[in-house]
Amino acid sequence: MAIIVNPRPPAHGPRRRRAPARGSDGLRRGAAVGIARITAGLVGLAHHQGTALPGMAAARVWPDGLAALAGQLGSTILVIGTNGKTTTAGLIAEIVSRADGRPIANRSGANRRQGIMTSLVGASDLHGRLLADHGRPRAAVFEVDELALEQILPDLGASVIVATNLFRDQLDRYGEA
Repeated sequence: MAIIVNPRPPAHGPRRRRAPARGSDGLRRGAAVGIARITAGLVGLAHHQGTALPGMAAARVWPDGLAALAGQLGSTILVIGTNGKTTTAGLIAEIVSRADGRPIANRSGANRRQGIMTSLVGASDLHGRLLADHGRPRAAVFEVDELALEQILPDLGASVIVATNLFRDQLDRYGEA
C-alpha cells in the first residue's frame, strides 16, 4: 500500500473555496441538484440503487458541478487500486467519521466521475452547497477507479491518495497504458 500526501493543494482548481453563485449559475446548481434527486428517486422506484445515473444527469445540467462541489470540501482522500478499494475506503471513512464528523463518501462503490458527483450532490442542499459539520468544511473519502483518476483529479483534487495495489492486467483494460 502506498500513501501519497499533498501537503500543499494547488492554488487553483478545487481546493479554492467557492461561494455558491447567484443568478444563472445558481439556477443551474439548483436544477442539477433537483434533477439528480428526482433521478435517484425514480431509479429507486425501479428497485435499483441509482449510484451513477443521478450524477450523470446533474453533470449534464451543471458541467462544472464536480469542481464547484469539490471546492467546498475540506480534506479529500482518494483510494485507488486493483483490489481492496471498497474495504479500504470504508475503513478510512469510519476513522474520519469518528474523528471529524460525517465524511462524504461513495460507499456504494460507484467509483467514476458520475458516481462521485452523485455522492456530492446527495450531500448538498438545493443550492449546491455542501452541508458543513459544526461550521467546518466536510471531509470526503472516495473510492476511485484507477483509470478514472486522471480524468477526475483536476476537478476533485486530493489531500491524500491511498493506492492499495495495481496489477498489470488492470493497466491495459482499455488498451496499453
